[in-house]
Amino acid sequence: MQMFHRIQDDEKLLDSVIFSDERTFHVGGKVDNHNCRIWSSENPRVSLEHVRDNANLNVFCALSKERVYSPFFMEKTITGIVYLDMLQGFLIPQLDEDDQEGRIHFQQDGAPPHYLGEVQEYLNSRFPGRWIRTRITGSVAEVTPEMLRSVGQETDYMWDVCRITN
Repeated sequence: MQMFHRIQDDEKLLDSVIFSDERTFHVGGKVDNHNCRIWSSENPRVSLEHVRDNANLNVFCALSKERVYSPFFMEKTITGIVYLDMLQGFLIPQLDEDDQEGRIHFQQDGAPPHYLGEVQEYLNSRFPGRWIRTRITGSVAEVTPEMLRSVGQETDYMWDVCRITN
């Protein structure tokens, strides 16, 4: 919720955010879908077999309103140290070219390598007060009863509009 208030206070904030993520691609065609949900009307209990420990490639990418920061490819498992090395040697030099005013905000998801102490220390020094952690536990803790009431009222209103307009 803190981020929501920051966006309300600074309408240009999202223009300065660098969004980042990484994904694992397997040579055998398996997709690492830890963040992916597939909704289907078919049998949800169907299982697919795949070969374990086949060759894979990890890809990191970041983007802003203005630019896609070239993908970074890693053949090894992304640990906290590997992630920190990638930030320092690959992404941050590119960001330095664009961030002459020290305004860039860096977003990362809640993957375990992102929460290594050294990674957090580095981001605190490189983006003081300007890096965004998207970890669900912190967001859930900020939900208030008033927010839930407001969402409920908005949902009721939308259902009313749908009923009226058919």
